[in-house]
Amino acid sequence: MSAPETAQQPSNQAPEQPPAKRRLSSHSRVLTRAELEKHRAEAPREKPVPDKAIMGFSVVLHRRLADTLDDLTRLLRDERHQITEKLSLQKRVVLALYALDVSLDDLRPIGDGA
Repeated sequence: MSAPETAQQPSNQAPEQPPAKRRLSSHSRVLTRAELEKHRAEAPREKPVPDKAIMGFSVVLHRRLADTLDDLTRLLRDERHQITEKLSLQKRVVLALYALDVSLDDLRPIGDGA
């Protein structure tokens, strides 16, 4: 086979077109805004990246609780400035207590001193 023959497409395949120029079918047309919105509403949606990340984190958390909590603590410590800048002390306390399943009763002194 000579060099020019190897560069040609086989006769049973159409030459590849860039995706932007490829037509879906001979009946394809531009969708109206309403049709596009309907199509988007009916199309199955892939989970957003944060949801996937949370699901992945949850799996790892259940498999290796102590190690994962240590990693999370380091991540949060590295973001301490951002956290304190964007969340009030009250909100941070509520989040911390909730995350660790600590109630206000748990924070009361154990002995009453009497």
